[in-house]
Amino acid sequence: MTDFVYPESLFGKDAPRWEKQAARLDAILPHIKSRRMAIDAGANIGLWSRRLSKEFNWVMAFEPVSVNFRCLMINAPYRNVIAANIALGQENGEITADVQGAYYAQKIPGSRGRMHFKCLPLDYFGFHEVDFLKIDTDGFDHDVLLGSLQTIRRCKPVICVENFQHNGVITDLLIHENYEQIGTIKQDEIWRSK
Repeated sequence: MTDFVYPESLFGKDAPRWEKQAARLDAILPHIKSRRMAIDAGANIGLWSRRLSKEFNWVMAFEPVSVNFRCLMINAPYRNVIAANIALGQENGEITADVQGAYYAQKIPGSRGRMHFKCLPLDYFGFHEVDFLKIDTDGFDHDVLLGSLQTIRRCKPVICVENFQHNGVITDLLIHENYEQIGTIKQDEIWRSK
């Protein structure tokens, strides 16, 4: 797919390729038995949300960076995609993220500036039919998991989580929740309930 709107296009730069993201999702989908609802935490510009909308009854996409969120709304304009311009995290409040460029926020220090985002735990929403949870939140992944524990225990979704810190906390948490790792695609780990 090449018809995505990217923040880079807003700034006159080349856009990243969707094909790399599509290959990751293609490897994960066979592990997901039911396709009621997918959560896209760190939805960015909607690359995954658009594709998930074709595979699931509902997609809930969370993206706190405003320029990304605007692209998400254009790239995934489907009735079964509900998008929220907030961050997911451990608790209700605000998070501070380091900013790389105009549209990239992360928890890892080394930034050009800081941004503040409204934050809610996934558990706040009380979803009961989550079959897939994708977390790509650039260092906030553990916080998102902590704020999703009730949902994870209730729904037992397949989880794809970016784990570029590799410090063991995500692995320990998911093993404690009776999950097993079933694959790795670059920095993304795929987990399912035992």
